[in-house]
Amino acid sequence: MQAHHSPAQFSANPDRRPRFRTLDCARGIALLLMLISHSMQLLPGNVRPEDWTRISAILLFTKAATPLFVFVFGMTMAFVYYERMLLPDGALFLRRRMWRRARLAFLSFEFLVIVVETANQTPFSSIIMRLLYLRPGNWAEVLNFYVVLLLVGPWVVRWWRRTPSWMRLLVVPSLYLLGTFLAQVPVPSELFVLKNIITSYPLSSRSEVVLDTFPVLQLSSFFLVGLSVGQHLFERLKVNRMRQVFVSLSLFVLVGGLASYFLSGDTVRDFLRDMALDHYRFPPQISYVLFGLASVLAITMYSVWIVNVRKSTNSVIRMIELLGRHSLFTFNLQYVLLFTVYGLLLGLQQRLSFLASLLNTCLVIVVCVTIVWIWERWRLRTVR
Repeated sequence: MQAHHSPAQFSANPDRRPRFRTLDCARGIALLLMLISHSMQLLPGNVRPEDWTRISAILLFTKAATPLFVFVFGMTMAFVYYERMLLPDGALFLRRRMWRRARLAFLSFEFLVIVVETANQTPFSSIIMRLLYLRPGNWAEVLNFYVVLLLVGPWVVRWWRRTPSWMRLLVVPSLYLLGTFLAQVPVPSELFVLKNIITSYPLSSRSEVVLDTFPVLQLSSFFLVGLSVGQHLFERLKVNRMRQVFVSLSLFVLVGGLASYFLSGDTVRDFLRDMALDHYRFPPQISYVLFGLASVLAITMYSVWIVNVRKSTNSVIRMIELLGRHSLFTFNLQYVLLFTVYGLLLGLQQRLSFLASLLNTCLVIVVCVTIVWIWERWRLRTVR
């Protein structure tokens, strides 16, 4: 999730700079969408009925955030580690590096659980249960997805690199079907949280409880497709050719998403509303996976175009890339702002009007960018 690129890396191999910028841009867009999504979920409360329609439209626009994170994570693995794996110490290097990232993601999850539950005034005993993975909860659960991916990543990346294309086409849907099947299997309550991380919970139980869930098996499709796209984009194909590939894949997945919509029997309004309100996301249904794939391919294509074709370096793109370079730090920071500052200190969660929520969302983005910029300046000075 996090990206660390030093100026020395860029100067040592100038050809890699646009590729790192492409990844940072796509990752930064994902963070921007996530900031908007979390702010517009947590801040509005005193709103008119018609404003909820506007809020739903904004939330629909941000649904690509998590799939894009995972997709770009796969692309990063392909670009950063594929070549390194050819060296004698490549496997050991990959394992040590990814396991360090896993520890960071785990510590971030534990930290954010304390932040969120303290802001929600959760009893201390319940916080301990959540920290020990004995009680389910919401918010920051996506970090557990990353922990598992990073732990098994060294073997997945090595195996995927040697896997033929026809087998890849079978593996991606097979993992989703396996996860959906295993989600139906009952487990003791003590293992529910761990099961939720791997396979989620049955769709039939959603009427009883709706929990954040980012199951590794069902959502690994974003990671594996990202690995494949990253391999082709950075090793084989030119940018112009890659644009055609992205457009073709986006159209293909969009057709699949539309087919899922028609099979669902819902009206267009209900389908879009349910997508915006995460009815297809928790637990993840095929409509959400297809919608997410179409979105991430389009956004990643935009990142490729803006960095490699237009070679844009305006202030907005630099801001987005800044967030992308420090994604884990920004991810943690947004929770501190929204839960500790707005929730615990100011008491503004679920209290603001639609317009006030929009303005404060912009303020959260500005504050995050400013703090991350200061953080980067400080780190560069300490390195020197």
